[in-house]
Amino acid sequence: MLTKTQINGTHVELYSWDFYNKELKSNKIYESFESIWYSESTSSWPPPYIMFYNFIYKQYKIQLEIEYEENGFRLTIYDGQDNWLPKEIKDEINKSDIKYDDLLEEVQRVCDILKPL
Repeated sequence: MLTKTQINGTHVELYSWDFYNKELKSNKIYESFESIWYSESTSSWPPPYIMFYNFIYKQYKIQLEIEYEENGFRLTIYDGQDNWLPKEIKDEINKSDIKYDDLLEEVQRVCDILKPL
């Protein structure tokens, strides 16, 4: 099965691109974030990914990234340079090997964790 394609020098990873277009572009579960977009790649690093940009808490900006890997999707949270989020919250959010059918539920779960902050 085709998993990647190249268009005019940029690369998209088809599983995450499909998820972004079908499930996220018109879904409001990410309304706590300033914006969301799909980042294509022009080389092998960084790979294509979905970025949830700037959930703002006090003076901190949080980003959530979704990337497809060989065994499923990976969610990673970034909390700025201070790494102020407690480890247990990061551990609860940072997950790998998430299957496509479970990814929307996982994104909703992460947004629910962040909302009360």
